[in-house]
Amino acid sequence: MSASPPPGDLADRTRRYEALYAGAWADLARLRADPRLAPWLLPEATPVLAYGAWQTARLTTAALNPSEDEFQTRDAPRRPLPAAHQRLLHWPADGHLTPARLAEARRRAEGYFTLGQAYATWFGRYRGLLAGLDLPFERGLACQTNYGSPFTTVVGWGAVRPAAVRTRLAADGAPRWRHLLDLLPCLEIILGQGRAGAASRRSSASPRTRGCPCPPRSTRKGARPPGRAPICSITP
Repeated sequence: MSASPPPGDLADRTRRYEALYAGAWADLARLRADPRLAPWLLPEATPVLAYGAWQTARLTTAALNPSEDEFQTRDAPRRPLPAAHQRLLHWPADGHLTPARLAEARRRAEGYFTLGQAYATWFGRYRGLLAGLDLPFERGLACQTNYGSPFTTVVGWGAVRPAAVRTRLAADGAPRWRHLLDLLPCLEIILGQGRAGAASRRSSASPRTRGCPCPPRSTRKGARPPGRAPICSITP
C-alpha cells in the first residue's frame, strides 16, 4: 500500500531546507571574510546542499564537497562558466540571497539532472550502478550530497592546505549534511566515498520512509524494510 505524506510535511521540509540553505549562504559569506579561509573558497561558487530531486530521492551519493568544475571552465586559465553553460547559481556581486535568488538556486540544483548541463564526467561513473538499482538521478530517485562541506574550494579537497582549513570547513559542513539527510523523506541508501560512512553513523536521523511523497518500490524477497538509511562506503 502506498504511503501518503502527512498534510504539510513536505512543505515543512521545504521550509527547513530553505532555512538550511540560507544559513549556509550566510556562513559562506562570513568565511570569505576570514583571510585564512578566503583564498581556498571559489569566489563564484554558491552553496550546494544537494544536486537533484532531494524530495523524492531514495538514494544519495555523498562526496566531500562540490567540484570547481561546476562553476569554472576546465581550460586554463580557468574562468567562470559562461551564463549559457552555468549549471548552478553563481555568487552575485552584492552577495545577497534574495527570494528570487533562492528560488533560482533551488530550480537549478533540483533540476540539475534534467536541465541538460549535468557534469557528466563525474556523475557518469554512477550511471551503471544506479541503473542496476533502478534508481537513476534523472527520474528523481537519487540525488548527490556533500558530506564534507557544501562550499567549493579552488582545488580538490585533499589539496587544501593546511589540513586545519579542511577541518574548519567540515566543522560546519558535516553537521549541516546530517541535518540535510534528516530532511530527505524517501532516503533509504547513502552511497559514499571514503569517510562518508563514518560521518553518517553519527547522524540522529529518523526513519527515512516516513512521509515519503513518492510510492514505494515494489517489495522484493530479501528487500530491506523501511527504516534508517543503510550506509555503503566505496573507496575511490
